[in-house]
Amino acid sequence: MSELADILRCIEKKPGMWFGHRASIHEISAFITGFQHGQRVPPDPLSFEYFTRWVAAHYRVVDGPRGAFILILEHVGGDEHRAADEFFRLLPLYARDMSELGGEGVHAHYGKVMMEISR
Repeated sequence: MSELADILRCIEKKPGMWFGHRASIHEISAFITGFQHGQRVPPDPLSFEYFTRWVAAHYRVVDGPRGAFILILEHVGGDEHRAADEFFRLLPLYARDMSELGGEGVHAHYGKVMMEISR
């Protein structure tokens, strides 16, 4: 898989080792952003460029100006730690879809779902 996905699995298993406490969704978001900005060429194969659209399609909600991590946080009722748990539940599903469909396939599915829910 990808280096980022491997690290995220380690964080899921032992968040205290990485953050000093149970991870919050905002800390996970910041970690991913920092990791991807600090990448060397070539970038990690697991890109989070399509994550917001994927989450919106998965939950069948309009994302609007909200990012994926806010959508997850809202989905679990605003609890930071439950949102982190939900992120780790979604991660293998997103990685699978990115591997099988690619970014353009995820984007196409997002468009289809948005058309369905706007009717």
